[in-house]
Amino acid sequence: MQNKKHLTINANLKIIRRGKKGLWCADFNIGNNHKRVSLKTVDQTTAIEMAEKMSLEIAKGDFKSNHGKVVLAFGVESYLKMVQSEGRSKKTYSKYKQVLNQFKGLLEKRGAKYLNQINPTDFDDYRINRKVNKSPKTIYTEAVVIKQFLKFCKSRKLISENPLAELRLNKPKANKKNAPSLIQVQQILNAMQSSDKIYILTLACSGMRSGELQKLQSQDIDLQGNWIHICSRVGLSTKTGASRKIPIHPELKKELEAIKKPAGGKWLFPGQSIKHGWMNPQKLNERFVEVVESLGLPAGRENGLTIHSLRHFMETHSLNHGVPQRAVDIWLGHTGGKTMAAVYYSLSDAESQNFMSRLPFGFITTDKSGD
Repeated sequence: MQNKKHLTINANLKIIRRGKKGLWCADFNIGNNHKRVSLKTVDQTTAIEMAEKMSLEIAKGDFKSNHGKVVLAFGVESYLKMVQSEGRSKKTYSKYKQVLNQFKGLLEKRGAKYLNQINPTDFDDYRINRKVNKSPKTIYTEAVVIKQFLKFCKSRKLISENPLAELRLNKPKANKKNAPSLIQVQQILNAMQSSDKIYILTLACSGMRSGELQKLQSQDIDLQGNWIHICSRVGLSTKTGASRKIPIHPELKKELEAIKKPAGGKWLFPGQSIKHGWMNPQKLNERFVEVVESLGLPAGRENGLTIHSLRHFMETHSLNHGVPQRAVDIWLGHTGGKTMAAVYYSLSDAESQNFMSRLPFGFITTDKSGD
């Protein structure tokens, strides 16, 4: 097809090449109003296809010419307000804000100021740039955030078309997480300093997250009823925003009973934090990894062990000793089950306590020599 400077699509609409870049523009009338809309492409075939679609929208009365130029910052701010209104956690809000500001920064460096200037190439380049120091899982998660953002912008009529509407993301395969064996957990427990042993034992025998351990309050431990209550509180939400309870294993119960609660103390495990006065999971993980390395075991987040691996240990150990998967999911606070068991499975308190009490741990928590 010969490339021309102007082409007639129908009696009402024609397309014209304009400017130094030779971008195609649609020229038409709606009622008594003359309109000229940039098609943002130099390709004649693409311009014709877009103009024909536009012509059909005009004929049906569906064409929207009032989307205007909505600035990027306003779009990002509007989306984050929506995230806040849904009650998402501070961590989630911060993550979304970081990703969208990074994406906005890339667009602004390219001279884009408005939402309608976003195109699929920008999205692809963002992901390519992130490959330098981010894992496939992180890049996928950030890509989902950007797609959700643009879907939101389309639903709020901040843009006329979602440039990523037809894009399908390939979810990366999850890397198998290492779970220490019962013997390895005992070795680590033996090698940890005395003050850290209760943390390791609690994580290994409950499967809770280290952040949940940090936020445990004295009132959350019900030794009489034999429950650890993981409470989602205002300003101290759990990862899923839901509360749950975990049976206390007999071995763990003995250690919890021996804890000397500080007078007037709020946290079960106090620490040196200036702001909150609770223990520091990050520092605990550093000490844990040092011990793991000293034992000659694989250490670190990529292919080794961290304190989060104790959560994997609890799940593996429980399943290997006959505890149903859904019961373990309830203990650990997993909410992503896709089977009907996630809907219909019911775990009574008595069954939960029975499953926990039968688990064979056999941990010995005597202090290291010299401590």
